This record gives sequence, C-alpha cells and structure tokens, in this order.
Amino acid sequence: MRSRILFGLTALLASTLVLGTGAVAQAAPKGYPVASKCANTVPAEYLKMDNTPSTTKTDPAADAVEAQVKAQIDTYTGPRPQRSAENDARKQALAVRGNPNTCASKPGDVTIDATTGPGYAYIGWLYHYGQNTNSWCGEATIEEMSSTTPGPSRLGIPQSEIAGWLGNGPGDGTSVGQMVAGLNHYVGVPDFGWNFYSMVWMDNNPTSSQRAKFLSNVQVDIGSYNSPVAGDAYEVVGGHHLIGHPNQNIFHWFAIGGWNTNTSQIWYTDSATTVWSSVPAYSWYGMYNLETILGGRGYVW
Repeated sequence: MRSRILFGLTALLASTLVLGTGAVAQAAPKGYPVASKCANTVPAEYLKMDNTPSTTKTDPAADAVEAQVKAQIDTYTGPRPQRSAENDARKQALAVRGNPNTCASKPGDVTIDATTGPGYAYIGWLYHYGQNTNSWCGEATIEEMSSTTPGPSRLGIPQSEIAGWLGNGPGDGTSVGQMVAGLNHYVGVPDFGWNFYSMVWMDNNPTSSQRAKFLSNVQVDIGSYNSPVAGDAYEVVGGHHLIGHPNQNIFHWFAIGGWNTNTSQIWYTDSATTVWSSVPAYSWYGMYNLETILGGRGYVW
C-alpha cells in the first residue's frame, strides 16, 4: 500500500488514489439488480435525503486551517488549466437539448430523466463498483460513470481494461490528465460526440464563486445530461473526510450523482467500499464541506 512518505510527495501528488488497507472485491455489492444499462436499482436507504449535522455543520476557521495544511504538504506544481470559455458555453448551450440518448432500451429500464423535485435532483440508477485495487478509484469512477450515463458508453467496463488504457499498473493512481482523457474516451465521445468532460480546479479553501460554480455545474450535468460528476477529493489529517474514510492524507476519485439545496447536500457513490469496510456505497454529504474536501483539486464535469 502506498504511503505519502515512502513513495514520495511528487509522484503521489501527480496522481489521485486511495490510501488504506482492506480486502479487494471484483464486483458490486450484493443486492443491486442489473438487467441492462440504466436499470440499476439503488437500495432505498441510500436515497433518503436528510440534513446530517456531522456533514453539514460548517466552520470557516477550521476550513482555513485545513487549507493551510493542504498548502504545506502539497508539492504539486503541474499545470492547472481552466476550461475554455468556448467549451463551457457549448456545454451550457447544449444543456437545453440535454442528453440525446435514451435509457429505455428494454422493459424495466428507468426513463432517461433523473429524479427531480423542488430543490433537488439525483440519478436514481447511479451505478456503484468497488475498486479492484487499493489505487484504482479512478478506474472505478470511470466504470461507474460509463455505466450510468445514457448512451453508447459501456456497462461494466473491466477496471483492468481501463487501467491498461490509462497506462496504470495495480498500484498506480490516476492523474487529473488521465481522468479527463479516460472519461472522454469511454463516456464523452461515445455519448455526446465530443470531449464533454474537463477539470475544474478549486483553491485549497474554495472561494464562494468556486463553490457556487460547483453546484451550478453539478446541476447542469445531472439535471440536463444525466451524467455524474467526478469528484477529486483531497483529504488531510484533522480535516474533513468522506463518509467512512480514516483520518489520513488521502487523494480519491468518486462519482457525484445528486444534489439537494433544501438540505445543502451532495449525493455520491464511493468505490472505497472494497478498501475500508466503514465506507457505505452511497452517501449524502454536506455540500459546503464536500466542496472543502475538493479544495486543492476539484472535479471533472
């Protein structure tokens, strides 16, 4: 298992991975019937929307300290390009049309539309897969997003195939560049006909405008395209962590599939169920604090 100290900060921070121990599983947990693409059924207990104090309470002073820790231990100096205004405008304009593909390919499939209501939306058929190695959270996230997004993108792509395409071995994490390229190769181009996905970087302590843009982008991808968003978590000792993650320095990709402004929460699925037994397959998490976890990295939408 990789550790930040043994393997060096430079190599580690160029990639995003889960650090931890645990058994590795080769398939999604039991109880998830899968008839065809878009027919996944998420257990009802994972869809319950409520305001959980442990994940919604905010502490700006603590967030500032967390940002300082991130800055001190992060030696990544690579490029952090911003999405072009032209590409951004194209995606927003096409949102009126939405996803041109349909889910209803056979009886029992869900409709193309995410479940929506006043102040919320979520992709009710969001797929979950446990990562096949402790470092393949990127591969698992690509598999989840390909299986979920309506269109020709494939259902249940073997993570070993994705890793091979990315050029990753069993112990390699997935860099930002690899993630963007992988999502466009497996999902963006097949489903939308162009490089639909790009990275949005956020400050170590995200600004109010970055936080607002995150919600706006999540709403576009989920509400208009039925496509999850790939979060790039940057967790540090003493700071915020995704549900069930240990108090360690962790980089981790995960798929975001819903939002609720009534409870100020984001819904996501976490492939680290095969790394730590404490991690649930799906969770609602306080939006502000999840944005703080993304600080120093960001998300691919």
